[in-house]
Amino acid sequence: MNNNCEHLVTLIPNNFVTRWVIKCINKRMKKALSKYRLQIRYRRPKEGLHYGYGGGLRCSDARTFSLYLRERNYRKMWRHEERRWR
Repeated sequence: MNNNCEHLVTLIPNNFVTRWVIKCINKRMKKALSKYRLQIRYRRPKEGLHYGYGGGLRCSDARTFSLYLRERNYRKMWRHEERRWR
């Protein structure tokens, strides 16, 4: 998988409920030993605020967010699974 930073979904409202849903999805993906995870990148700064260095925003400064698909770190994941099954 290449990291071209192409989003899956964009302009999702930045509120507690939508962030909580993404968090639950990531937990279920981890439990299913998925190769991927969803990453949130915050977009559309509130009035009077600007993007930071590297194009990032804080959660509290954004009106929306975008979702990106990323690969998990397999070594770290497998070490955790080996400990769990011992």
